[in-house]
Amino acid sequence: MAGDANTTKLAQAEFAGTEWSRSQLETIIQTIKPEYFKGKRWFGSKSREIKSLALLDFALLSEQPAPMGLVLLEITYAEGAPEQYHLPLLLELTGQKQENNSSRDLVTTMGQLKVYDAFSDDTFCKLWYKSIYQNRQLKSEKGDFSFIALPGSIEQPEVETLKRITTEQSNTSVIFNSKLIMKGFRKLAAGLNPDLEIPLFLTNNTNFKYVPKLAGYVEYQQESGPIVSMGLIQDFVKNEGDVYVYSLDRVRDYFRQVAQSETSAKGEIAAQAEKFAAYYAVSARRLGQITGELHATLASEAAQSQPDFAPQLISEADVQHWEKAISELIERVLANICQQLDNYAAELRPPLEAVVSHKEAYLKLVNQLEILKQLGVSKIRYHGDYHLGQVLKTGEDFVILDFEGEPARSLEERRARHCCLKDVAGMLRSFNYAAYSILFEEQARLGQAEAQAKNLEEWAQAWENMARQAFLQGYRDATAGHQGSKFLPDSAEAFG
Repeated sequence: MAGDANTTKLAQAEFAGTEWSRSQLETIIQTIKPEYFKGKRWFGSKSREIKSLALLDFALLSEQPAPMGLVLLEITYAEGAPEQYHLPLLLELTGQKQENNSSRDLVTTMGQLKVYDAFSDDTFCKLWYKSIYQNRQLKSEKGDFSFIALPGSIEQPEVETLKRITTEQSNTSVIFNSKLIMKGFRKLAAGLNPDLEIPLFLTNNTNFKYVPKLAGYVEYQQESGPIVSMGLIQDFVKNEGDVYVYSLDRVRDYFRQVAQSETSAKGEIAAQAEKFAAYYAVSARRLGQITGELHATLASEAAQSQPDFAPQLISEADVQHWEKAISELIERVLANICQQLDNYAAELRPPLEAVVSHKEAYLKLVNQLEILKQLGVSKIRYHGDYHLGQVLKTGEDFVILDFEGEPARSLEERRARHCCLKDVAGMLRSFNYAAYSILFEEQARLGQAEAQAKNLEEWAQAWENMARQAFLQGYRDATAGHQGSKFLPDSAEAFG
């Protein structure tokens, strides 16, 4: 990283205060090692070389029991565009005692000063919660931080219980009072984060109940710049886990029944599979219904009145843009397979070669997107990264989470309208992942020869086909009577 090493060492040796100021924070930031970020799940650029860190803006949240506040950083890399991150900090002198600090995340040290990621401190998280409850405004050096509560959404002014979510990837989450969950965004971008924007729209403008209701949010705005989403608080939904794990368990149940079956003839597998997977088919159909209801809501009259949500007819430019992006992805993936082919095991090469040989067929399918324009289909806001892991199981129903979109894409791309069948395709692919994940388990357990003799791959394909058909049936049922903008092809042939 850039910076005078001697100056940094001097600061570390002599500095022992806890003053919250630009000069103080800039000195602290220069001591943070690149390895700190590389070890964090929320840091998305682990493969990039960090060149320097710079302080963009900051605000003091509280001076007691230790100075703690919001800190916005710009990370510059050896190559490519810089990125902005939120790394709230807590400053503590050696010997100071805090409560509930066993899991705190040490960012750096300077002499007698210890600097922690404030999100790992219970007191800071409670202040974040209370600041939203109080609709607090914080003036920063270059702008304002706003903590905003939706009217009547937060009943308890104080935090009685706090539980951290340890499985987060790009954000930091904490459950308050077993009722609300905070999500602190780490990587920032100018503009509204769709993970806040879409739940806010659904909460304020619709009766759709399969997304956690938003309770409040935090945003930052420079004096002459766009709003930046910092985080949110929404209802915590009691659940039995995500639907991908649920699906894996159901596929294991399915294969246990397959193991007891005498059927191995290809013609009989489909009928037996329907029987063995009947329970999951009900779940898949219900998930399809809820997905269809979500898309119908995002294409409803409520969306028409919102400039960032109103459906728009798919244009020739849209079709060309999507066809180009998909075709380039296909070319890139197939070229990579060809380059790496010799590195794969011998038994994997024939099926991979078969995949590559169908390139022209794949590209021909892409060219069929023109029908969306011809049929007058509208593009709408949608989930953007939809799969079984983005849905929670709640009894016989489901709740959809994480509208942030694909993390690797720009905020502009993630907020863009699209054909909602992209969500449908993502979920259908997720059924494939579930089926084949357990198929590979079974092949490893039994050995390839026995698995092949029992036609286990065909059993996996039968389960996947059943799940897909049930999901699509539920989706069609939910969208058939839609009265708003036409967001789907109106013929079964075009839909398929």
